[in-house]
Amino acid sequence: MACRCTRGRRRSPSHRRHGAYTAQRALETGVLDELQIHQIPVLLGAGRRLFEVLAARIELEIVRVIDTSDATHIRYRVRR
Repeated sequence: MACRCTRGRRRSPSHRRHGAYTAQRALETGVLDELQIHQIPVLLGAGRRLFEVLAARIELEIVRVIDTSDATHIRYRVRR
């Protein structure tokens, strides 16, 4: 999920950390058709869990998986 900054504004560190929150709200409101997740084998120990706090069950269908030595890229379609 990508977010765009307003022209002329600088991104604060907090703006870069809310991808999970934005994805959760988009899934809940039904405006997200596809979701792409990049899994990288690094444990950070902090952050917001992407699927933990959703209000309802949302079914995803795997569209594509690309597995490399650095990461696994998974594209999902949101089932409605």
